Amino acid sequence: MAAGKKRPEAKNTGTPGNGRSLRDYAEEQLAHATKRSPDLTRQTAEELIHELQVHQIELETQAEELRRAHLELEESRDQYLDLYDFAPLGYLTLTDKALISQVNLSAAVLLGIDRSRLINARFRTWIVPEDMEIWDQYFITLLQSEKKHTATLMLRRGDRPPFHARLEGVRLIGSGNEPSMRVAISDITDIKQAERARRESEQLLKTVIEILPVGVMILDAKGVVTTINPEAERIWGRNCSRIPHKFPECTCWRLEDGARIEARNWAGARAVEKGETTLEEQIEIKCSGGIHKVVLNSALPLRSSEGSLGGALVVTHDITEGKIAEERIQWLASFPELNPDAIIELDANGTITYANPATRTILKDLDLPDDPALFVPGDRAEITGLLSTGSEARIYREISLGPEIFAEDISLDTGLQVVRIYARNISLRRE
Repeated sequence: MAAGKKRPEAKNTGTPGNGRSLRDYAEEQLAHATKRSPDLTRQTAEELIHELQVHQIELETQAEELRRAHLELEESRDQYLDLYDFAPLGYLTLTDKALISQVNLSAAVLLGIDRSRLINARFRTWIVPEDMEIWDQYFITLLQSEKKHTATLMLRRGDRPPFHARLEGVRLIGSGNEPSMRVAISDITDIKQAERARRESEQLLKTVIEILPVGVMILDAKGVVTTINPEAERIWGRNCSRIPHKFPECTCWRLEDGARIEARNWAGARAVEKGETTLEEQIEIKCSGGIHKVVLNSALPLRSSEGSLGGALVVTHDITEGKIAEERIQWLASFPELNPDAIIELDANGTITYANPATRTILKDLDLPDDPALFVPGDRAEITGLLSTGSEARIYREISLGPEIFAEDISLDTGLQVVRIYARNISLRRE
């Protein structure tokens, strides 16, 4: 290039980038520089100066780029440090001797101690004595493995009570082939408390089920018994209760129509398979040993939070004794109805509340009015008045109705507040 010859002016397009090299940028900057190279008698000198100036601009530009990159790195480092320090989990870096080499603020807060006092401290110091063995085994596992490992143990927290902690750690190998362990610490006290509350609730439910006077069975989604209380085992029989869905040794009938209940059609099976609810279905069951029982059987389908069928709750009430008592009462109730003698009942007010069929038959045979009061003595008020005194007195007397003579046995039931009159015809005895 000739000395003093002007270069064509180029428009400044900014800093290097967008595909331009430092050399191109330096050439452009030199072309716009106000200070020009001095005229030299030889072209080689001018070229040398030009090269030096270009190189100087290259170095200055490179230095500026380095300064900008350094600032960006510092900003990025500060951001990551903030994320590290204020992360919701505690983070530790341990040496192969289990000494703390790095720790974030969250870990210091969890352990209840200033971060500066944690550096180079032995992490084992914060393990409660009961969990020392767990920690030792966990650290050895970390040291010998490249995989992530977890552990749950109790950690001290300054002067506050220890807390349940979950550790997640992994081994790293540094540039000097020295291993270090990165460990994340999370406080799982709330989770442990929730688990304990759930266990206590389950235990309470189990206790309640155990002492209930009715049979309780819980079936899973396949109809298999997962929970059964003693009363259910007593009612169904031990063999029947194992898999009542299939009734291995039980035969059942509906009490209302005597229809046989097939295995897949009993209340528990319908609840599991069809989601049906059954309330107090009266059935008769025949279990091992030929024992017959009458029970009230109820079943309620159990559903998951999504609404899908997940099993069933079956409640069985043994009413065998009640049925026997009911039949006995019915039999006893039929006795006055079939008795050939007159039977009349009065309440505490002297009102006739019952007269058996024989009473009216006798009155009809004697051509007397159909009025059971003819058997009631005139002093009924005095007799019914004895009920309020608690007297259990019995009164015997004779009355005449037409040509017939009747012996009356009058008894007082103070419990039911009832006066009963039994009248028997004794006319033949008098002849």
